[in-house]
Amino acid sequence: LKDVIGEHCKHYLKAAPDLFKFPETLEPRTSFQVSATKTHTVNQYVRHCPPLLREQLTNLYSNMEVASVSKDNIDTLVKRIAPAAGFHRGAIYLLEPESRLLMPRLTIGEAKASEFTPVQYSASDLGANPILNAYRSGAPIMEQNAQLDGRVVSFIAGILGHLQKVGVLYLEISPHLAKNRNFNAMACFKAIRQSLSDCLNLT
Repeated sequence: LKDVIGEHCKHYLKAAPDLFKFPETLEPRTSFQVSATKTHTVNQYVRHCPPLLREQLTNLYSNMEVASVSKDNIDTLVKRIAPAAGFHRGAIYLLEPESRLLMPRLTIGEAKASEFTPVQYSASDLGANPILNAYRSGAPIMEQNAQLDGRVVSFIAGILGHLQKVGVLYLEISPHLAKNRNFNAMACFKAIRQSLSDCLNLT
């Protein structure tokens, strides 16, 4: 995932300068603080999460290093933390600027790679695809009991990166939690999405 993002970032401006807004430099940030005591400052959404998720994300941040991408941290986030938080399935899509495809690159929880297909990026037609809609939207998209690929699912999808819009995080909410009014799915999603962005050193 790190290598794919790194490679694509070099080609975004050349392949699709009209779609992206970048800072003057694409060098990794060096001011990112990852100490456990500053987790809530770095990721403002953590404080709104349930105690277990707060603890898990705090531990995750304590293992992060400035300008470094750790496969172990990413694996922990997508294989353990996200499913434990109530998102039993999902995928990380990355935009390939040359083909203009949003490609599923990493699955989350119970999901299998074969269950996700590439999404064609279109500058003029959003269509009904939640991945495409999320990429083009400034805010996460959440739907409950939606018909998707022959299944009824509740999901949240949101863009990865702000200046570097490299892809989309798509998470499906576990059925038993989708009906729980006390479960703040959006807050948990935003905390996990920010954590993933920080794991990848995205801006």
